[in-house]
Amino acid sequence: MSGLLDTSQNKIGARETLLPSASGPGPEKTILQLRGRHEHAQNLSIVVAPVIGDFTRGKAIHPCVALLTWGAGGASTRAEVDIGRGTQLQLAASFVSISGRNDAAVDDGTGNAIDSGAGPQDVVAIISGVGSRSAFGRVTRTFYFGPIAPGISRLVPVAPFAKTFLITRTPPATAITVDVADGIIRTIEDATGVVILTPATQRDEYTFASGVAAARIDLYAQAGAVRIANTGTARIAALQIAFELSF
Repeated sequence: MSGLLDTSQNKIGARETLLPSASGPGPEKTILQLRGRHEHAQNLSIVVAPVIGDFTRGKAIHPCVALLTWGAGGASTRAEVDIGRGTQLQLAASFVSISGRNDAAVDDGTGNAIDSGAGPQDVVAIISGVGSRSAFGRVTRTFYFGPIAPGISRLVPVAPFAKTFLITRTPPATAITVDVADGIIRTIEDATGVVILTPATQRDEYTFASGVAAARIDLYAQAGAVRIANTGTARIAALQIAFELSF
């Protein structure tokens, strides 16, 4: 390997333990950083994964995300991706920083944690090679929600670099309506101080009847928010929205 990966202070693999918080997202922890001259920018193959010892023991994997910052020539950008049970992606850059965060205690929309067994998670980040390679599969950023009563909705921001998204729900025998809007308007009531989030400039609407699996939905270029409403007569026990990213 040459250039970026030959720089002596740069590691190409590291392991860290990500701790959950008492509530909300856990603290962000740097796992791995590479920095080189801008003319050394290369296509980098990156792996982020949980540390799993014995697969037969069925150890729980906690919901963690990798926070990627990368760039070249003084400009940089940032995105979040699911670590899940292991994710591979490619970035072209002369600078890469990979941090991790344990989201096990994030609110599921009902005041409860998305992971009832929240605990520490060991993860690794690896620069596995350089040069262009065929696509590894879908890179996602997933949001999780607990019970949603009839007539209630959930609103999420569109993840950076998202091009499509997929919604799954349990039980599937509940109708839902999906709205896509330009963004989220945040207002605060003067009397109570309550924060109210509403979608701004709705442009797309999709309806999925009871028992019909939600189709994968393409996002228009400036899409900034997705709202999912339970339009059925029964409670949704759990709902996930996975944004698929263009890596």
